[in-house]
Amino acid sequence: GRIWPFQMPILGLPLMFLISAFVVFLISPKKLPLLEIASNTIRQLIPLVGIMIVVGILIQIMALSGARGLISLGVVTLPLTVLFATLWLILPWSEGLVQYAAAPLLGIPLILLFNMKGLNPIIALSAMAVMWPLGDCLPPTAVVGRATVIELKYKGSYYGEFVKTCLIPMLIILFVCTLFIIFSKPLSFLVG
Repeated sequence: GRIWPFQMPILGLPLMFLISAFVVFLISPKKLPLLEIASNTIRQLIPLVGIMIVVGILIQIMALSGARGLISLGVVTLPLTVLFATLWLILPWSEGLVQYAAAPLLGIPLILLFNMKGLNPIIALSAMAVMWPLGDCLPPTAVVGRATVIELKYKGSYYGEFVKTCLIPMLIILFVCTLFIIFSKPLSFLVG
């Protein structure tokens, strides 16, 4: 698509994955047990797909009832010092709760707020884009964290051992990103 932008049709992500899987099947030096691979993949992904369905239902109910707007309004009306002091908690936990709906739920109102307050929205959004994925390991969904544990065949406790091991690096990342948001105006030279 990038080489021939107007001649190449848009394939879409599912078709790209299907083509990639077909190419791997064709060029693999060893015969792949296709049905076994498919059944193992489905068996491993059913809990994660169930979580994503529940999160999708929750997001739709929040939109229908107006709770999404109430949450957005509640966050952006906080005093700026309180917002900066709690942003390292708000962003990861929102990602852990509503997954990928956290960006439109909080991201757009926060960027508009930061821009209105004179902060650099690009630097702030970059820092927020690093903070949100840390919530993919947090409850209640923990989709990426659970997928990692499944893929690594980790036998220990997810919240007791796995998440506890990740906490110190997560806190350091959250601290640095919060500083990037607070000092986004002096860091504007990074944008160019």
